[in-house]
Amino acid sequence: MAVQKMLTKTKSETQDQEVEKFLDELDDTLRQLLKGQPEYRFSLNATTPDDQTAKLNYHITLSEDKEGSDKKPWMITLRQRLSADVDLRLPKAWLPTLADLVNNPDVTPEIVTDLAQTLAQQGLIVEEGDAYVAKAQVGNNQINLNGKPLFGGGMGMGRQTQ
Repeated sequence: MAVQKMLTKTKSETQDQEVEKFLDELDDTLRQLLKGQPEYRFSLNATTPDDQTAKLNYHITLSEDKEGSDKKPWMITLRQRLSADVDLRLPKAWLPTLADLVNNPDVTPEIVTDLAQTLAQQGLIVEEGDAYVAKAQVGNNQINLNGKPLFGGGMGMGRQTQ
């Protein structure tokens, strides 16, 4: 909720807001989140009248803080303690519906289909018969996407602050 409030506040502020201020607020919020052992589970199944079911499931946890991570950059703490599993199944028949949900005349079903095919060619999603699927696992300083290491197997460092 704190992240959501901060992002909503940031949107409403003028565009002159300094990036550093935003990153400092984000750093504080993430440090608060990392103090606990949150666990989140989400599951969504949506079925069309012709029995085309889309599924999204994820599970995210932070393990116990055994090393006093408040003294480390939050990104390192997150990499060490985060584990996540995400499963997605999206029937191809849903692609026109997704284009309609965008509510932009420039986003056509053909554009969404082309995007899905490009993502499949890049290995970010996998084409399985009449659906696109993706499975990601994060843990032990690694990210695996569809059974293969992403980013050479290690998690990127990103911006770190202390």
